[in-house]
Amino acid sequence: MRLRRVLVPLFGSALAALMAATASAGPPTPLCQRELDTSYASLNGNAALRAGPAKSDDACAAYRTYFVNVVRARAVTAQCVSGSERDRQLSKLDIAAEQANAAIADRCH
Repeated sequence: MRLRRVLVPLFGSALAALMAATASAGPPTPLCQRELDTSYASLNGNAALRAGPAKSDDACAAYRTYFVNVVRARAVTAQCVSGSERDRQLSKLDIAAEQANAAIADRCH
């Protein structure tokens, strides 16, 4: 229970810091495209999407990994995407991070 109280604020703080640091996107580069592809592939292949409501160590690890992947994808998106697409993707990633953080708070001890 004590660990849960430490981790949830930690993840929330990481999300808040990234949300505050969304600078304008730079010009598209091959590195940006590769990073975007890698980041979004890690989101799609994450076990947290299949973990369901289980309260196991494996489910906790999956949700924590998913949260880290969402934060990484958000940082890359903030740097590499521009215009309305950037705003749309950041909004979706913010929601995904909040949901992952809530799942961690609910399922992990």
